[in-house]
Amino acid sequence: MSGKSLLDDIFYENKSSQKGVAWYCQVGGEWIIYPSEVGKKLEDSYLQKRRLKFSLDNKEYEIDFSASVLRQVNTKTKYRRKVRRQNGNDVKSTPSFWEEHPVGSNFAAITISETYAELKCVEKQTIISFALLFCIKKIVRIQNVSLWEYFTFRKERMTKLSGGKEPNSVSVWHGTRDLDPMIICKDVQDGFMMQYSQRGTWGRGIYFAECAEYSNKFAYINNDGSRTMILAELLSGEEIELDPDKNLIHCPPKPAGNMRYDTVTGKSNGSKIYTVYENGRAYPKYIVTYEPWF
Repeated sequence: MSGKSLLDDIFYENKSSQKGVAWYCQVGGEWIIYPSEVGKKLEDSYLQKRRLKFSLDNKEYEIDFSASVLRQVNTKTKYRRKVRRQNGNDVKSTPSFWEEHPVGSNFAAITISETYAELKCVEKQTIISFALLFCIKKIVRIQNVSLWEYFTFRKERMTKLSGGKEPNSVSVWHGTRDLDPMIICKDVQDGFMMQYSQRGTWGRGIYFAECAEYSNKFAYINNDGSRTMILAELLSGEEIELDPDKNLIHCPPKPAGNMRYDTVTGKSNGSKIYTVYENGRAYPKYIVTYEPWF
């Protein structure tokens, strides 16, 4: 499923075909929507849980909709591609390793492989360091289309305000105390919310830590005694390190111009702390459930 003519047809497909249910195939790391006439055939076969053979770009493909994991198979080369059904949301900009969502759902929680192969290098190093301190029971990938769209919107806005320079991002920990972290992860509007923040060392903001050992003090405790924290991706942008100031409600202005810094940082109990004062700046990528080694 490649070639300029096919991609041109897909990208210039009438937008009305993306309303409601849409079908996507992963091509070159991006999610590409099927032409509307193919999408209709896929949807019919999906509802009937049957195998479908179809032609596209002078090639023959088939998808077995009775299978637990959907894959498009080239009947000649046997090459397989990921297929995704999405109801009411554009998925082209979501991470390429995300799986298809349940019918009509904006959200999916996927337990990842114990090899952690999908993790970025920095995330893998974070998990390795974490495993030295705690016994990991489970890592769940959070697929929330609405929150991801909000997060990418924030990223695009920060890029524009900085003259085209993409903001720095970091992998950080967040403990939710008595709040089930899944409430944040399932939210369709904001995720991490400034409105529920309490005044802390650097004022009233949303706090994240570089070191898991620090956030462990704020971890959510499950009924079985295990603990849960969120590993988030934070758009830290331009940071400024400040001494503690409980009166902060936003980042201070930069020396020149009328722009403010993006993130306040500081040190606490051996960990770098990040504080942001607006929603949408962090995406809850993974929920990690663990127990202390001792």
